[in-house]
Amino acid sequence: MISKASPHVVFIQYGDYREAVERFAGGGPETYAAQRYSVDFVGKLAQAQRVTVIALPPAHYDLMLPNGVRAIGLGWAERRDVLGLLKTLEQLRPTHLIVNTPLISALLWGLLRAKRVLPNFADSFSSTSLRGRLTEKLLGRVLNLPKIEVVTNHNFPAARNLLRIGVAPGKVLAWDWPSHASPAANSPKEAPDPARGISLFYVGTILESKGVGDLIDAVALLRARGLPVRVSLAGSGAVEAMQQRAQALGIAEYVAFLGRVANDDVQRLMRAHDAVVVPSRASYPEGLPMAIYEGLCSRSPLIVSSHPMFVPALGQQDGVLMFDEGKPASLAQAIASLQDPAVYRRVSQRSAAAWESIQVPLKSGELLTRWLAGSDADIAALKAYSLQQLGRVS
Repeated sequence: MISKASPHVVFIQYGDYREAVERFAGGGPETYAAQRYSVDFVGKLAQAQRVTVIALPPAHYDLMLPNGVRAIGLGWAERRDVLGLLKTLEQLRPTHLIVNTPLISALLWGLLRAKRVLPNFADSFSSTSLRGRLTEKLLGRVLNLPKIEVVTNHNFPAARNLLRIGVAPGKVLAWDWPSHASPAANSPKEAPDPARGISLFYVGTILESKGVGDLIDAVALLRARGLPVRVSLAGSGAVEAMQQRAQALGIAEYVAFLGRVANDDVQRLMRAHDAVVVPSRASYPEGLPMAIYEGLCSRSPLIVSSHPMFVPALGQQDGVLMFDEGKPASLAQAIASLQDPAVYRRVSQRSAAAWESIQVPLKSGELLTRWLAGSDADIAALKAYSLQQLGRVS
């Protein structure tokens, strides 16, 4: 039995840990890559210490899961109940606080009340509003405080983005999940029969800021030019609004909404389509989404937007096609270029090199294990992965 005097690790995140545990227990699938790995890792932590996961949205609950993790749902919806979060933290009194979303209030509480704090993000910080820039500047100052040993973000572009808000490069680490797939599992593809047209695949939240509207508009532009293009969209979100958009453009029969699909099916669907599209707008705070990794592994040509987090990672790679974010005409041009068999073949063949270029040496398991151990040697080992030490500041 775990003693009440043992370390108490508390995670704060938007993902619903309870829902994932219950889904897996019922034989359900992963909804994104590495989800089961992350759930199991946290469950194993609970074998040796107290572990609580606070999910901000969408439901209210407080229960002990079969794997020993206490799960709390705060039910955030339209309004952030920061006071409620802080009251929950006061009740829990964690020794170790892992903040998986950039909440300054939670970070400050941890600095004052917890033994140690780990900001562990998968976000970008590129606000254009005055309020947003001031908030990011304050966040940078908080992250630079000495009690915070390291600050992490998903992959190198997002990690370097922390430097923009003033975080010291010697404490910024890029991390990733262990690779669950590789381009080596699939052979390069040849261009589809021109008479059949081009089939596109998107997976992610159905939102305007994720570029879904731009993708639908691009399909409409191409069909108006006589190019038989169709798209399949996997995910939940503003589905009804996007269905209405496709209907208004007269292309509803060429836009399929698949709903949420199991992650095990994502690779199959990507491979079955002629191209994969990740059209996120700059306004969406991407890190480097798993759809990019999986798209490259499928060897179906990957088309990505010029999102600020995508350009540094993939802007120089021949294994992707990049279009101007937020511009359906530019996306349509990128899609149409795949009619050229040489272009299609080149992008598919070089996708393996593009995948290799975005691999990160520090994996999430080592990051959390060493940070929780907390010895001087462990922290020094983590700091060896800093942008400064790896020479990845720019």
